Amino acid sequence: MVWGFIGALFGRGRPLPRDRNSKISRAAKKAAQPHVDAMARAISTLEGLEGIADVAIEKRIPKGFSAAYSDLQKHYDSYIATVREAMNLGDAVVPGTPEGKPACYEVPMAVTGAEAIVIYRTIRTWPDFPEVAKKLAEQGERQFNEIQSRYTGKDPSKIRMGSKPVQEGRIAYAKEAEPCAFADAKGRCRIWDQRPQSCRMHHIQTDPEWSRPGHPNFDQVKLVNIRIPLRQQVALAQLEKRMVLGASPFLPATLMQIIQLVEGNMLYEVGEAPVRFAADGKVMAKANRNRKNAKKFNKGKGKGKGKKKRK
Repeated sequence: MVWGFIGALFGRGRPLPRDRNSKISRAAKKAAQPHVDAMARAISTLEGLEGIADVAIEKRIPKGFSAAYSDLQKHYDSYIATVREAMNLGDAVVPGTPEGKPACYEVPMAVTGAEAIVIYRTIRTWPDFPEVAKKLAEQGERQFNEIQSRYTGKDPSKIRMGSKPVQEGRIAYAKEAEPCAFADAKGRCRIWDQRPQSCRMHHIQTDPEWSRPGHPNFDQVKLVNIRIPLRQQVALAQLEKRMVLGASPFLPATLMQIIQLVEGNMLYEVGEAPVRFAADGKVMAKANRNRKNAKKFNKGKGKGKGKKKRK
């Protein structure tokens, strides 16, 4: 399946803005080469982690996974910044910002299991995690229904990611104007530091309102999609295959798969200290030791009460 949605990404005639291919100039590629090399090293580190192929079985991630993936994201962001500068994209708007809110109606596609793990570990500690999980489930189901209703075959599991039912279903769902589950009321991304590559890569050059599905100029959006270079994408696909998570390419569905895998619990890294959860499944708040009635401020108080002072 991984190879299927890589093929879908680079196929022709894709209708949604984030599916378009953008040509990166030779000068931009040359300037960004050190970051490309650094991304390759970060992916190699991930591939070499002990237990990387046992995540689905052990229900935990290898020691060093978070640091290595954070390193990959850091170098990818540096790669994007370098390409933006070389291609004069200083005014381009990105999803996850108030200005880029109209672009947050597309469900991020081609999200990998590794990305989903990082995102899940972030949102699992949120106080409103149950509400967010419910919203993800609803969004995933509605999008799947839009796709399935357009499929004439007998086995929905055989729907190709680049097929017409998927394309039309994605557009139909986007036109429902349901914002991403991680966008706040102002359009700011709540998972900004962990947002998937399909959001990081998207740089809009025309009026951001054109990116709103259903807008008359939706098909005329001018943009640059700064994807991770193909060689590194292939390496990530191989990593995905080794992890055997069988992740869906759509963000809501992928996260629901992680939730089901760990039964709603935290997905820990080997050697990581456990998070304290309350009976309702929410993270327990840390004790405020600086409150006025804290024990440390009451030491010695009340001692000798009722005793007569010696003359």
